[in-house]
Amino acid sequence: SVHINRLDLRDAGRNIDSLAAFLRMSFHGGTDVTLALAETLRKLDEGRYRDADVLVVSDFIMYRVPRPILKAIRSQQHNRGTRFHALTFNDVPNEEILECFQTAWFSDPERPGAIEELADQVLEYLIPKTKL
Repeated sequence: SVHINRLDLRDAGRNIDSLAAFLRMSFHGGTDVTLALAETLRKLDEGRYRDADVLVVSDFIMYRVPRPILKAIRSQQHNRGTRFHALTFNDVPNEEILECFQTAWFSDPERPGAIEELADQVLEYLIPKTKL
């Protein structure tokens, strides 16, 4: 697919219906993530998104990402501290692409309890457990 959908999560608590609709979209492979990542990098250069994190939701069955895009992602990570996260609904994603993400969460929405498990993983990332 070459069509991208953006969802601003700054106010996700008030737009839970939009988030749910977004996550109900289909993920069937063959995605060219280049357009989405290029748009993301463009948005990160805008003032209001300079400190944003990035979450890419995909099955990550996709084509290679061009080196200039990977280089720009690494630059954002190194120079601005931008964190890139991945949420995938596939247990066999393209590992090469996932390497540019600091965090990758895997979920099978067909499995009972998967959403709760995913939420726990995200919360654990956001609020790390302290060692006693």
